[in-house]
Amino acid sequence: MTEVIKENIGLEQIKNYLPHRDPFLFITEMRDVEGEERGVGIWKLTGDEYFFKGHFPGNPICPGVLVIEAMAQSAGIVGCHAVKSKGALMLFTSIESAKFRSQVLPGDTVEIYVEKIQKRRNIWKYSAVAKVGDRVAAQAIVSAIHIEPKEE
Repeated sequence: MTEVIKENIGLEQIKNYLPHRDPFLFITEMRDVEGEERGVGIWKLTGDEYFFKGHFPGNPICPGVLVIEAMAQSAGIVGCHAVKSKGALMLFTSIESAKFRSQVLPGDTVEIYVEKIQKRRNIWKYSAVAKVGDRVAAQAIVSAIHIEPKEE
């Protein structure tokens, strides 16, 4: 039986994999990454994020579309980490079966569990579940295409 190697990935390494930057880089660490198979993205919401001011004043709720984006970022990090390709891109190509189960609020830490469903050539498909504590906030299937960096 082969030993499963789990890795943790910090913010600086994530920046090598994703082109996103503040204020649109949501995932600040990945835990328990197993090759291209799975990992857990961490998104810590302080309550000072720009979108809480307008969504909704007096009752701030994280927009569901941003939770989906955080899922796509988590899947992209796992894919790029697997191919060990600095400067490559994982471009979001589709979302399927998105369901929103509960609110994500200021101060929440969202754990995003991604698991590979399939890979064909340079396209990955991941199941993603966003949780706050024990409750599921959202779930979806996200797909992305891996594009190697252009040579200069």
